[in-house]
Amino acid sequence: MDKAALTQYFLVMISYLDQLQTNADRVGLRLLDAFKDAGVSDSTFYRARQRNGDIRLAVAKKVEEKIFGLSTK
Repeated sequence: MDKAALTQYFLVMISYLDQLQTNADRVGLRLLDAFKDAGVSDSTFYRARQRNGDIRLAVAKKVEEKIFGLSTK
């Protein structure tokens, strides 16, 4: 893959945190509240914010389940 194609590839990647924020916005939840309800610490949320959305897949899945679980209330 050439450098231009590689650069374009990375421009379309969306971080887990950005995806979670989009989902939380769609259902009217604060993302921090979803993190708390999923049992994820505040510090993990703020650390992810500082690191441009760098969180583990397992954490993202836990939060996503809470977002969609809470959206039915």
